[in-house]
Amino acid sequence: MTEKYNDIKKLQSKKEFQKIEALALNILSTCNEFTEIKIIYIEALLENNKPNDTLIFIKNKLSQDELKLDCFKYYEAKAHYFNYN
Repeated sequence: MTEKYNDIKKLQSKKEFQKIEALALNILSTCNEFTEIKIIYIEALLENNKPNDTLIFIKNKLSQDELKLDCFKYYEAKAHYFNYN
């Protein structure tokens, strides 16, 4: 898992969001409690112009505690904005 996380960090510096999205989703399929990977995945979805997928993920995959975090509130608002524009 550490290797995949390091790969994501390298991809982030290259702004390869499609690869980041796929790799983050792969990590989340085996370890869905990793909040930082959820943030990375959501950021990749938004960069890949997938606001509806972002909203679905936020609604279905975040814990109640995560939903209270400001960063997820921000991403949800951003996804709504992009979804309607």
